[in-house]
Amino acid sequence: MQYRTQHHGLLDRLPNELLIDILRFIDYRGLIQCSLVCRRLSQLIRHSARLQLEIELAFDMVLDSVSSHPPAPTSERLHHLVGRRQAWRNFHFKECGNIPSDGDSHVQCLVADGIFSSLMGPPQFDATVHLPRLTTQRFRAVRPAPYSSKIPSIDIDCALDIPAVNFAMDPRQDLLLLVQPHPHILNSGREDDVDVELRLHLRSLGTRSNVVMTPHPLARVPVLSAKISAPFDLSLPVIQDEHVAIILHNTKSYVLIWNWKSGQNLVCFTPDSSEPHLYPAYLSLISDQSFVLTDVISERGSGGSLKIFTLDKQSSPETDAAGVASAAPLDITATHRAPTHTATLQLPPLRPGAARGPIVLHAAPHVAQFSATLEGRLHLLTMHYETPAARSFRFIIDNGALLPYTQCSSSSKAKLVPWESWGPDATRAFIRNDDQNLLPRHAHGRHVLLRDKRGGRRCHHILAFDTKYSAHDLYEHEYHPHRPPRLTCDFELLEGGRIAAAPSYPASIVTAPTEIPPNDVFAVPVITRLPYHIVASVYAPLDLDLMLDDDRLVGIQGGNGPNAGDVEILVF
Repeated sequence: MQYRTQHHGLLDRLPNELLIDILRFIDYRGLIQCSLVCRRLSQLIRHSARLQLEIELAFDMVLDSVSSHPPAPTSERLHHLVGRRQAWRNFHFKECGNIPSDGDSHVQCLVADGIFSSLMGPPQFDATVHLPRLTTQRFRAVRPAPYSSKIPSIDIDCALDIPAVNFAMDPRQDLLLLVQPHPHILNSGREDDVDVELRLHLRSLGTRSNVVMTPHPLARVPVLSAKISAPFDLSLPVIQDEHVAIILHNTKSYVLIWNWKSGQNLVCFTPDSSEPHLYPAYLSLISDQSFVLTDVISERGSGGSLKIFTLDKQSSPETDAAGVASAAPLDITATHRAPTHTATLQLPPLRPGAARGPIVLHAAPHVAQFSATLEGRLHLLTMHYETPAARSFRFIIDNGALLPYTQCSSSSKAKLVPWESWGPDATRAFIRNDDQNLLPRHAHGRHVLLRDKRGGRRCHHILAFDTKYSAHDLYEHEYHPHRPPRLTCDFELLEGGRIAAAPSYPASIVTAPTEIPPNDVFAVPVITRLPYHIVASVYAPLDLDLMLDDDRLVGIQGGNGPNAGDVEILVF
């Protein structure tokens, strides 16, 4: 007892500022344990905004993405983080705005920070070479004015000087990527064998006037390009940190990854060049140095697999060094710059007679004021099967479970991991019984929006794959976890339609496994047990396509009516 008294006496002699600086080197688990040691540490941790922010960030599996200069005070960021969590629990819409449609939207996308962007006016295609030619196209990006006005402000609305077929953007890096297939050399023989130059234009989002956006000032090569033969398909372009990725597919899938700042090509390879690919490959980034690719070469009767690759930091005898930055188009048929294949994760085996269809994969967006950590990100996998009746299943995959497989093994051979060894604990399966395409806009961070048709409305279930939900009450004294759930008041969303949301709190985490019994698809029971809970059930008209962001819902009016294409933004 005398030792404990003396120990506490030494602790009491340290000033609070020094103790806080020491405690900053302890992770959130250690901070919680320290708060149980004595009254002083408990009060110090509870009343220190810096230490509380570390604990709350870890609980929510997010990073503090400081975007303002100078950064907001720690107490203010902590207040916003706790408010964000309570907003997800209450799920009460506090703000509504409308963006009227202005022309024919060719591509629409909900991106980070609540920015809704679109290409206005589809490009016209040349009837001979099936390539887009320049028409009147505009790029439009809208960001609502949060917490202040119900009328969103248009940030960007400008004409394009190229015919774009798709785009990606990262507001945090002031980056817009425009995708343009361009005729390279028109061969006078076969119309179906044309050399095409794929161009990725790197533009700055900094303009606020009706002028063409300028090349990005940090891009050494403002237009990344590659040469391929038509016809071909293009995947959605992906931006993560300094990397941009896209997949080209004709008879085979070619994976292309560049460092957009330096202009260097990092990856140019096809998963297997010995035979044509059954389906286009889909790519999802695990981190800035690794990615997962869907299987394109397995027999149709096999369950397929996910292949994990890591970018090489140095060249190897089998792989060319990273390409030198050049404005000349990359000849993908003559270039082999492959990443390191670290693991193959097998998918559930099929029963005889079942045939595998395409495997669609992408990562949920994670960029926000509080962006998801690597361990807190998700991948959405949709698998199609051909049986006497077409069947589809969705699998939600925990990115944290994939990270260990990105490490290179001692041998040069990639690990072969059976489904039973990785899948059940890292995934949660859902039977796909609606027409929703799991595009990135239907998920964000740890939240996923799944929908189902019921009666004259479509029911959307918002799921949170968050195992620490109950622990959030530890430092929220003002919150009453036992209050009954309530129905959010209906309000007008679109003319002739209404939306309602029922929050699910107190929520119970679903830990019981989901079992898909052996049927006309799978040879053995498929068991998945990734924990989740239902945040809310949202009901909306059937012709309304809802999309999910970090703190809002965005709905696009479908159909051919006068309000088709209008966008409704609901902040909760």
